[in-house]
Amino acid sequence: MKSLFLILFLAFNVFAAENPDVESTEKILQAEAQVIADFGGYTDESAETLKVSRLNNYQHLDPKRLVPTDLLQKAVNFFDVNKSRFKNQNYITIVDFAPRSDAYRLFIINLKTGVVERYHTTHGVNSDTDRDGYAESFSNVSGSKQSSLGYVRTAEVYSGSFGRSLRLDGLSTTNSNIRARSVVFHGWQPTVEAHQIQAMSWGCITTDLRLRDRLIDFIKDGSLMLVSVSKE
Repeated sequence: MKSLFLILFLAFNVFAAENPDVESTEKILQAEAQVIADFGGYTDESAETLKVSRLNNYQHLDPKRLVPTDLLQKAVNFFDVNKSRFKNQNYITIVDFAPRSDAYRLFIINLKTGVVERYHTTHGVNSDTDRDGYAESFSNVSGSKQSSLGYVRTAEVYSGSFGRSLRLDGLSTTNSNIRARSVVFHGWQPTVEAHQIQAMSWGCITTDLRLRDRLIDFIKDGSLMLVSVSKE
């Protein structure tokens, strides 16, 4: 029944996707089935994966304390519990939509060395209705042109309208439609690695084109990404 509903949903919403690189219904259903098989369904991003933080097992991470602690704890807890489900265990990505877009909001954490690289990124145009650089609302609805919050597993690299790009699979109830919406990680000319308010996407997570290939190579093929709003 769920699959039938999704087929009908996709049929009526294919032209509402936020990215012209829309996949076939078959591929989207296959990706959804894989998430359900691997994780047993979608999780609630707002719920604690564990009552006890597992950060103590990862004390080497983020020695300069660049990442908001609450998001790092969420990401590490989820990763540690679901480690076998992530083929790429070299990196965790955290996107924090609490700051204005002229601040660092994209954090790439090397799980081996603990080193954090931080960058600028965009949010969805309809997540920022007053155009002040802050993302204030989020959605899982196709055509919303808003960012989605939740846990993500990175997927395959493909070449599309924005050049080399990376598919994403939502693992949370709040972002389960991101593949169907064609919300992906890609480089984009209007995104600049500088302390200035960034342009806005239609929901995709974007980076400076000069960084695109390097960052995609880090996080592709099954790493964890958490898109959230820090409380710090």
